[in-house]
Amino acid sequence: MREAQHAESRADFIHKCKVAAKEASETEYWLLLCQQAPNYPDPPAEMLSRCWISAGCFPA
Repeated sequence: MREAQHAESRADFIHKCKVAAKEASETEYWLLLCQQAPNYPDPPAEMLSRCWISAGCFPA
């Protein structure tokens, strides 16, 4: 989302927000896999909640 703050146009801002939402969704996926892996420590709950907030605010 920080990169979107430096967008050169409205369309560029929207595009960067969508990219950020996709990245948040992918990060959430990997964190959930880590959470389910028996030999991997659980990620902090705050990390997952931040992904949900980011992905939920800007659906791809």
